Amino acid sequence: MSNPKTAEECERIQAQHQLFAGICAHLRSAIVAGTHQSPLLETVESLWAYMAAHFATEEHLMVETDYPELQQHRMAHAFALSELHRLDDVCRVGDTAAAEDILAIIEEWEVSHVAVADREMLDHLKH
Repeated sequence: MSNPKTAEECERIQAQHQLFAGICAHLRSAIVAGTHQSPLLETVESLWAYMAAHFATEEHLMVETDYPELQQHRMAHAFALSELHRLDDVCRVGDTAAAEDILAIIEEWEVSHVAVADREMLDHLKH
């Protein structure tokens, strides 16, 4: 990598992806254990806060480096946050089964977005 700042930012994004995996594992454990609504909602709130902050970090870097897929990436982020917010609202009215839908969405996100779109973005940042 030619730019040390960009290298640091790539490492930061990868560390955030590890944090995301940890929050997902925590949510998965809470669902399997049949955790009551309040702790489950706290985990979903943590997930939403993490994702919003992480997306802001990625988007800032994409703007700084003129990433050609910025708009598509930004739209994917907006959609994910919108879906998470919608399902969080469903959980809050007592349907804790919506947490399973949240888990399905974030597991798909790990496969389709983190492993593909974010990998492409990180490759762009490294060059």
